[in-house]
Amino acid sequence: MNDVLILLAVIFVVPLIMVLYQIADERNTDAESRRRGQELDSEEKKIVDFTPTTSVSGHFNTYRISIDKDRHKILIMQGDDRFVIPFEDVLKITVKEDGNQVISKSSSRTIGGAIVGGAIAGEAGAIVGGLSGDQTIKKKIWLVQVAIKLRDITHPSIEIDCFNTTEVCYQRKPMDSGSELHKKVSAEAQRIVDLIGVIIDQVDKEEKAKPVTIAKLENPTLEDLERLAGLLDRGVITQDEFNEKKKVILSRI
Repeated sequence: MNDVLILLAVIFVVPLIMVLYQIADERNTDAESRRRGQELDSEEKKIVDFTPTTSVSGHFNTYRISIDKDRHKILIMQGDDRFVIPFEDVLKITVKEDGNQVISKSSSRTIGGAIVGGAIAGEAGAIVGGLSGDQTIKKKIWLVQVAIKLRDITHPSIEIDCFNTTEVCYQRKPMDSGSELHKKVSAEAQRIVDLIGVIIDQVDKEEKAKPVTIAKLENPTLEDLERLAGLLDRGVITQDEFNEKKKVILSRI
Protein backbone atom coordinates (compact mmCIF):
# COMPACT_ATOMS: atom_id res chain seq x y z
CA MET A 1 0.00 0.00 0.00
CA ASN A 2 2.80 2.38 0.91
CA ASP A 3 4.48 1.70 -2.39
CA VAL A 4 1.25 2.63 -4.21
CA LEU A 5 0.98 5.92 -2.30
CA ILE A 6 4.60 6.76 -3.07
CA LEU A 7 4.01 5.99 -6.75
CA LEU A 8 0.89 8.20 -6.81
CA ALA A 9 2.86 11.00 -5.16
CA VAL A 10 5.56 10.76 -7.79
CA ILE A 11 3.01 10.73 -10.62
CA PHE A 12 0.71 13.52 -9.40
CA VAL A 13 2.15 15.49 -6.50
CA VAL A 14 5.67 16.11 -7.77
CA PRO A 15 4.52 17.51 -11.17
CA LEU A 16 1.98 19.70 -9.34
CA ILE A 17 4.71 21.10 -7.09
CA MET A 18 6.85 21.84 -10.15
CA VAL A 19 3.96 23.68 -11.85
CA LEU A 20 3.28 25.74 -8.72
CA TYR A 21 6.97 26.57 -8.42
CA GLN A 22 7.05 27.72 -12.04
CA ILE A 23 3.97 29.92 -11.52
CA ALA A 24 5.52 31.48 -8.42
CA ASP A 25 8.80 32.05 -10.27
CA GLU A 26 6.98 33.77 -13.17
CA ARG A 27 5.11 36.01 -10.73
CA ASN A 28 8.38 36.99 -9.06
CA THR A 29 9.92 37.74 -12.44
CA ASP A 30 6.93 39.88 -13.45
CA ALA A 31 7.12 41.76 -10.14
CA GLU A 32 10.84 42.40 -10.65
CA SER A 33 10.17 43.59 -14.20
CA ARG A 34 7.55 46.09 -12.95
CA ARG A 35 9.96 47.31 -10.27
CA ARG A 36 12.68 47.85 -12.86
CA GLY A 37 10.23 49.68 -15.12
CA GLN A 38 9.26 52.04 -12.31
CA GLU A 39 12.93 52.62 -11.52
CA LEU A 40 13.66 53.47 -15.17
CA ASP A 41 10.69 55.87 -15.22
CA SER A 42 12.03 57.60 -12.12
CA GLU A 43 15.61 57.81 -13.42
CA GLU A 44 14.44 59.15 -16.78
CA LYS A 45 12.64 62.04 -15.10
CA LYS A 46 15.87 63.06 -13.34
CA ILE A 47 17.70 63.74 -16.61
CA VAL A 48 18.00 67.50 -17.12
CA ASP A 49 16.92 68.97 -20.48
CA PHE A 50 15.56 65.68 -21.74
CA THR A 51 11.96 64.88 -22.71
CA PRO A 52 11.51 61.43 -24.31
CA THR A 53 9.47 61.33 -27.49
CA THR A 54 9.93 57.59 -28.06
CA SER A 55 11.66 54.73 -26.28
CA VAL A 56 12.49 51.03 -26.39
CA SER A 57 12.52 49.01 -23.17
CA GLY A 58 14.20 45.63 -22.99
CA HIS A 59 12.56 42.36 -22.09
CA PHE A 60 11.90 42.45 -18.31
CA ASN A 61 12.97 46.13 -18.41
CA THR A 62 16.67 45.26 -18.23
CA TYR A 63 17.47 48.43 -20.22
CA ARG A 64 15.83 51.42 -21.90
CA ILE A 65 16.79 53.61 -24.84
CA SER A 66 14.87 56.89 -25.11
CA ILE A 67 14.97 59.52 -27.84
CA ASP A 68 14.41 63.25 -27.46
CA LYS A 69 13.97 64.27 -31.08
CA ASP A 70 13.48 67.94 -30.23
CA ARG A 71 16.80 68.28 -28.38
CA HIS A 72 18.56 65.71 -30.60
CA LYS A 73 19.60 63.51 -27.68
CA ILE A 74 19.62 59.77 -26.90
CA LEU A 75 19.36 58.42 -23.35
CA ILE A 76 20.66 54.92 -22.61
CA MET A 77 19.92 53.35 -19.23
CA GLN A 78 21.23 49.92 -18.26
CA GLY A 79 22.03 48.79 -14.75
CA ASP A 80 23.68 51.74 -13.00
CA ASP A 81 24.83 53.31 -16.28
CA ARG A 82 23.23 56.48 -17.67
CA PHE A 83 24.43 57.94 -20.97
CA VAL A 84 23.08 61.03 -22.73
CA ILE A 85 24.36 61.11 -26.30
CA PRO A 86 23.99 63.89 -28.90
CA PHE A 87 22.66 62.65 -32.25
CA GLU A 88 25.79 63.79 -34.08
CA ASP A 89 28.05 61.56 -31.95
CA VAL A 90 26.52 58.31 -33.25
CA LEU A 91 28.67 56.71 -35.95
CA LYS A 92 27.59 53.08 -36.14
CA ILE A 93 25.21 50.53 -34.66
CA THR A 94 25.72 46.77 -34.68
CA VAL A 95 23.71 43.82 -33.34
CA LYS A 96 25.64 40.73 -32.29
CA GLU A 97 24.54 37.27 -31.23
CA ASP A 98 27.20 35.49 -29.18
CA GLY A 99 29.77 37.89 -30.62
CA ASN A 100 28.76 37.34 -34.26
CA GLN A 101 27.47 40.36 -36.20
CA VAL A 102 23.98 39.86 -37.60
CA ILE A 103 23.06 43.43 -38.56
CA SER A 104 24.93 46.70 -38.89
CA LYS A 105 24.47 50.29 -40.05
CA SER A 106 27.11 53.01 -40.14
CA SER A 107 27.30 56.69 -40.88
CA SER A 108 28.91 58.04 -44.04
CA ARG A 109 30.86 60.25 -41.62
CA THR A 110 33.05 57.29 -40.64
CA ILE A 111 36.41 57.24 -42.39
CA GLY A 112 36.26 54.79 -45.29
CA GLY A 113 32.60 54.11 -44.58
CA ALA A 114 32.84 50.33 -45.03
CA ILE A 115 30.69 47.96 -43.00
CA VAL A 116 32.31 44.60 -42.42
CA GLY A 117 31.17 41.64 -40.37
CA GLY A 118 32.79 38.34 -41.16
CA ALA A 119 32.05 37.82 -44.85
CA ILE A 120 29.43 40.59 -44.85
CA ALA A 121 30.24 43.99 -46.31
CA GLY A 122 28.21 46.94 -47.55
CA GLU A 123 28.36 50.62 -48.47
CA ALA A 124 28.30 53.36 -45.85
CA GLY A 125 24.82 54.04 -44.54
CA ALA A 126 23.45 50.69 -45.69
CA ILE A 127 21.90 48.18 -43.32
CA VAL A 128 23.71 44.87 -43.53
CA GLY A 129 22.14 41.62 -42.37
CA GLY A 130 18.79 41.30 -40.66
CA LEU A 131 16.98 40.16 -37.53
CA SER A 132 13.87 38.06 -37.80
CA GLY A 133 14.06 35.56 -34.95
CA ASP A 134 13.17 32.85 -37.47
CA GLN A 135 16.06 30.46 -38.08
CA THR A 136 15.94 27.06 -39.73
CA ILE A 137 19.17 25.94 -38.03
CA LYS A 138 18.39 25.74 -34.33
CA LYS A 139 21.05 26.73 -31.83
CA LYS A 140 21.46 28.00 -28.29
CA ILE A 141 21.98 31.74 -27.90
CA TRP A 142 23.69 33.06 -24.79
CA LEU A 143 24.12 36.76 -25.52
CA VAL A 144 22.47 39.35 -27.78
CA GLN A 145 24.02 42.82 -27.77
CA VAL A 146 23.52 46.14 -29.49
CA ALA A 147 26.82 48.01 -29.84
CA ILE A 148 26.77 51.74 -30.61
CA LYS A 149 30.02 53.33 -31.81
CA LEU A 150 30.40 56.97 -30.80
CA ARG A 151 32.54 59.95 -31.63
CA ASP A 152 33.52 60.26 -27.97
CA ILE A 153 36.97 59.66 -26.47
CA THR A 154 35.56 58.95 -22.99
CA HIS A 155 32.99 56.42 -24.24
CA PRO A 156 33.94 55.35 -27.79
CA SER A 157 31.32 52.60 -27.71
CA ILE A 158 28.39 51.46 -25.60
CA GLU A 159 27.09 47.89 -25.47
CA ILE A 160 23.50 47.14 -24.52
CA ASP A 161 22.59 43.60 -23.43
CA CYS A 162 19.28 42.75 -25.08
CA PHE A 163 19.63 39.20 -23.75
CA ASN A 164 22.21 37.93 -21.29
CA THR A 165 22.09 34.55 -19.57
CA THR A 166 23.76 36.04 -16.48
CA GLU A 167 20.50 37.89 -15.74
CA VAL A 168 18.41 36.11 -13.10
CA CYS A 169 15.22 36.93 -15.02
CA TYR A 170 16.39 34.57 -17.78
CA GLN A 171 17.07 31.81 -15.21
CA ARG A 172 20.69 31.84 -16.39
CA LYS A 173 19.74 29.66 -19.35
CA PRO A 174 20.40 30.23 -23.08
CA MET A 175 17.45 30.69 -25.42
CA ASP A 176 16.70 28.65 -28.51
CA SER A 177 17.00 30.39 -31.86
CA GLY A 178 13.55 30.83 -33.39
CA SER A 179 11.83 30.58 -30.00
CA GLU A 180 9.22 33.11 -28.87
CA LEU A 181 11.77 34.72 -26.57
CA HIS A 182 14.28 34.99 -29.41
CA LYS A 183 11.66 36.65 -31.60
CA LYS A 184 10.85 39.19 -28.87
CA VAL A 185 14.51 39.99 -28.23
CA SER A 186 15.18 40.25 -31.98
CA ALA A 187 12.22 42.61 -32.40
CA GLU A 188 13.55 44.86 -29.62
CA ALA A 189 17.04 44.91 -31.16
CA GLN A 190 15.59 45.63 -34.60
CA ARG A 191 13.55 48.50 -33.17
CA ILE A 192 16.74 50.02 -31.72
CA VAL A 193 18.52 49.67 -35.08
CA ASP A 194 15.57 51.31 -36.86
CA LEU A 195 15.54 54.29 -34.46
CA ILE A 196 19.30 54.81 -34.45
CA GLY A 197 19.38 54.26 -38.21
CA VAL A 198 16.94 57.14 -38.74
CA ILE A 199 19.13 59.33 -36.51
CA ILE A 200 22.28 58.40 -38.46
CA ASP A 201 20.57 59.22 -41.78
CA GLN A 202 19.24 62.51 -40.41
CA VAL A 203 22.65 63.69 -39.19
CA ASP A 204 24.35 62.56 -42.42
CA LYS A 205 21.79 64.52 -44.45
CA GLU A 206 22.29 67.64 -42.32
CA GLU A 207 26.07 67.28 -42.52
CA LYS A 208 25.98 66.92 -46.28
CA ALA A 209 23.81 70.03 -46.60
CA LYS A 210 26.26 72.20 -44.62
CA PRO A 211 28.19 74.70 -46.74
CA VAL A 212 31.90 74.08 -46.97
CA THR A 213 33.34 77.02 -45.02
CA ILE A 214 36.54 75.45 -43.75
CA ALA A 215 38.70 78.01 -45.55
CA LYS A 216 37.24 80.71 -43.29
CA LEU A 217 38.17 78.94 -40.05
CA GLU A 218 40.90 80.61 -38.05
CA ASN A 219 42.00 77.41 -36.31
CA PRO A 220 41.21 74.40 -38.54
CA THR A 221 41.98 70.88 -37.29
CA LEU A 222 42.68 67.47 -38.77
CA GLU A 223 39.01 66.69 -38.13
CA ASP A 224 38.15 69.37 -40.70
CA LEU A 225 40.45 67.63 -43.16
CA GLU A 226 38.71 64.31 -42.51
CA ARG A 227 35.34 65.99 -43.07
CA LEU A 228 36.64 67.39 -46.36
CA ALA A 229 37.74 63.89 -47.43
CA GLY A 230 34.25 62.62 -46.65
CA LEU A 231 32.68 65.36 -48.77
CA LEU A 232 35.05 64.44 -51.61
CA ASP A 233 34.13 60.76 -51.34
CA ARG A 234 30.41 61.61 -51.55
CA GLY A 235 30.90 63.92 -54.53
CA VAL A 236 29.86 67.05 -52.66
CA ILE A 237 33.11 68.81 -53.64
CA THR A 238 35.50 68.31 -56.52
CA GLN A 239 39.12 67.14 -56.33
CA ASP A 240 40.34 70.65 -57.11
CA GLU A 241 38.20 72.12 -54.30
CA PHE A 242 39.51 69.48 -51.93
CA ASN A 243 43.14 70.17 -52.84
CA GLU A 244 42.67 73.90 -52.43
CA LYS A 245 41.03 73.67 -49.01
CA LYS A 246 43.46 70.97 -47.90
CA LYS A 247 46.33 73.34 -48.64
CA VAL A 248 44.64 76.08 -46.59
CA ILE A 249 44.02 73.75 -43.63
CA LEU A 250 47.56 72.35 -43.56
CA SER A 251 49.02 75.85 -43.71
CA ARG A 252 47.02 76.90 -40.62
CA ILE A 253 47.40 73.82 -38.42
